[in-house]
Amino acid sequence: GAMRVIGALGEAETPTSYEISNASQALNMLVKQWQGATNFAPGLKVWARKVGYLFVQSDTVQYALGPSGDNWTNSYVSTTTTAAASSGASSITVASATGLAASQYIGIELESGALQWTTIDGSPTTTVALVASLTANVASGARVFAYTSKAQRPLEIITATLRDTGTRDVPLQIMRTWQEYEALSNKTQDGMPSSVLYESSLTNGTLLLDVAPSDVSYVVRLTYHRPIEDFDATADEPDYPQEWFRALKYGLGRELCPELRRKWTPELQALYSESLMIAQQANPEVSNSYFQPGLE
Repeated sequence: GAMRVIGALGEAETPTSYEISNASQALNMLVKQWQGATNFAPGLKVWARKVGYLFVQSDTVQYALGPSGDNWTNSYVSTTTTAAASSGASSITVASATGLAASQYIGIELESGALQWTTIDGSPTTTVALVASLTANVASGARVFAYTSKAQRPLEIITATLRDTGTRDVPLQIMRTWQEYEALSNKTQDGMPSSVLYESSLTNGTLLLDVAPSDVSYVVRLTYHRPIEDFDATADEPDYPQEWFRALKYGLGRELCPELRRKWTPELQALYSESLMIAQQANPEVSNSYFQPGLE
């Protein structure tokens, strides 16, 4: 559609694989640029919002959040052991196998206070076989977590809470600057975290806790903005609501004009501006406003 509106394709013509590759590259750059613009569109902050869960580790204050980082996911299952297991054991017995599946990541609370991570070997029942043997004893009633895949790298953390075994949340303060984090007197002491600092970085983001967790049965629940997904196959659908498709078409057309030696006309600019304005007003975030008289 973008190539048609700028006259780069005629009636019934289709782009070549080379043209598709170039246009996909331009489209990826365009949508990532839109994502980086502050308050570019309130809707971007709504439908690109996700919830993720970080599994903490004893004596650890720094975590990598992303596809090759630490144990961090968008959904998980939790159960407990129903029998003690000795160090070196290659299986555990759990209260429920609901949600458990072969090859999932599985974290087991050890008597040492650490969380051991491995993967599930084969199809689990209430007896779960482990790819790696236990490195310490496990008590009956120990917490067990399992999840399928790691979550994307967050662009920005919106809210942070500490969630206990009963899904009760304790709010965590979000530090916004390194100065706040560096002002902490003892960053490695054990305790219950009360604040976090996040830096987006590149492949994986970095999350820092103000103290090293003393209880690994808690998870850190984060609401965050995720990156827009790449266009890396011709069958990919845009990672945007349908209200944005027209703006994407004209936006991409404008990007392609210099490469394809086409002219971007005032008529096309008007259509682009109209479609972008409508898209930017879609899916607004609802917020409360308060007015107090007498403060003029």
